[in-house]
Amino acid sequence: NNLFVKSGNDLKCMDINNGSILWSVNGNSNKSLNDFIYANNKIYAFFDLGGGIFGDSTKLYEIDPSNGINTEKFTLFGRDRNGYNQGPLGMVYYQHSNGNEIIFTQAQSHNPSITTSSGEYYAIDITNDSMYWDLGSYYNLNGVGCNPILKGRNVIFNGPWSQHTSINLENKAINWDTQVPSGKNTSRGVMLELNGKVFQSLGNNYNLNIINVSDGSLYKNYSNTMGFDNWAANMKKYNNAVYLTSTAGLYKLDANGNIDKQILTRELLADGVGGSYQYLDIDPVTGYIYCTAGNNIICIKEK
Repeated sequence: NNLFVKSGNDLKCMDINNGSILWSVNGNSNKSLNDFIYANNKIYAFFDLGGGIFGDSTKLYEIDPSNGINTEKFTLFGRDRNGYNQGPLGMVYYQHSNGNEIIFTQAQSHNPSITTSSGEYYAIDITNDSMYWDLGSYYNLNGVGCNPILKGRNVIFNGPWSQHTSINLENKAINWDTQVPSGKNTSRGVMLELNGKVFQSLGNNYNLNIINVSDGSLYKNYSNTMGFDNWAANMKKYNNAVYLTSTAGLYKLDANGNIDKQILTRELLADGVGGSYQYLDIDPVTGYIYCTAGNNIICIKEK
């Protein structure tokens, strides 16, 4: 019955029954929450400390979800990374077969002395307080893609445009590196896995890509037919299907990536109820779909 939320620079725990704040890990002008995940009955959160776009040190904390008590687990210093201060954005938790807890993350990084940015990727062994696997600026590009996803012992991540990579966190092996063909690139959005395929949301380039998990090859592409991600990229997996919203509508794709159902933006659901679709959630018990359409919050029952 608790909701964990980023609020400004803070991480807060809210009682969903009455909206009261149960605890808060407070940031300030020199301490900012980058990202967090809930895994293994714990919260793991990155805060960067210092001024500027990102502070000159970035700390990973383990937080007790019942009371907010936090323990520092690892620190990244910009001076140890060629002057690039770290802003992690996108995390996955993996427990190695030896019992060690691993956090893989991608990070927007910024070097204030030369005002340049880079996308970086690394895995931290929080059990041993050490860097487990440092991939550095893997694509040599100045941004990152969707939040990484975990499939078994493999992490799948992508670059800011056309690159996709699968790595094995158990043995530190690169499974594959691929790029989608020219004209089918997209940008940061949401990825999820279903039926041996990775669905990547539309981003801002009007492309929805579906990638084979086995080898990274492009399975299917929707180009210039489904709009783009609007303000908030949203994609949910439910009942062996993928649901997503875009500027063009609300879509349901089956496990093979075919469009099963759609409600287009131009279609009015009721008098004055319609418009661009954003945000999305699905009640796992009832299957009711909640999203926004224009200025309306709507609930849809699928037939």
